[in-house]
Amino acid sequence: MNAYSGTQMREFAGIQNRGRAFSLRHAFVFEFDAHGRIVRLAAYWDNVRLFEDLGKTTLG
Repeated sequence: MNAYSGTQMREFAGIQNRGRAFSLRHAFVFEFDAHGRIVRLAAYWDNVRLFEDLGKTTLG
């Protein structure tokens, strides 16, 4: 698992810019065929943690 991190610099997804630091954990899972070519990619993101980092604590 990896993470992108940074500081909010503008409004994002309805969340006003407060200059808060965030960390967005993510993982990519690849499926390969017999020749080593990618046939499927699944991406997983920890959006709940991102929104919490930016101060969003309610849905809607």
